[in-house]
Amino acid sequence: MRFNFAIRMFPDTKLSSADDCMGSNVRDCSGFFKLNIDQTSFFSISSLEESRTTDWSNYNGLITIENSRCSDPLRISSIPQTVLMFDDISIPIPDYIEPQPHHIETALEFASKTTGRLLIHCHAGISRSTAICLSILADRFEPGNEPKACEALMLISPLARPNALIVHLADEVLDRDNALFQAAWNSMQLSTPR
Repeated sequence: MRFNFAIRMFPDTKLSSADDCMGSNVRDCSGFFKLNIDQTSFFSISSLEESRTTDWSNYNGLITIENSRCSDPLRISSIPQTVLMFDDISIPIPDYIEPQPHHIETALEFASKTTGRLLIHCHAGISRSTAICLSILADRFEPGNEPKACEALMLISPLARPNALIVHLADEVLDRDNALFQAAWNSMQLSTPR
């Protein structure tokens, strides 16, 4: 099941208050939650299987998160795509690729340059993709609003179980002094795959 969320904002817009994201500025419109800010930027999260059947004309960018052992990777040429390759692990495991800060930095940079609809997918659409989406949302919110980034993620993907290591790394990359990790820990179930 694909989940969608529309945030009306410029890619580098920072949200500074809860009212920017929640409350009277949110309205349901054709299955998308919309925020009354400047320019539209959509976030969708899906699995690899769902992504293979996606109509790419509806998107302006794709973040693909692959396992290190992916034998049939998804590559598209009709829209910009960035590929992050790491496994869904939270502790080092021999022969697996552990998430690293540069993965978060690459996703943040790609998202900042993408205007319009952005699809983020991993194998299942539950752990790595939601953690990367949370990283992007937290980057868009001013420090101190990490709980609102978590609330926004749960609107996008109610089944989200962000990878705990990726959330921890995003907290460090965004210099949030553990606030993002604590907000995620307190508001949703984090995935700690081995």
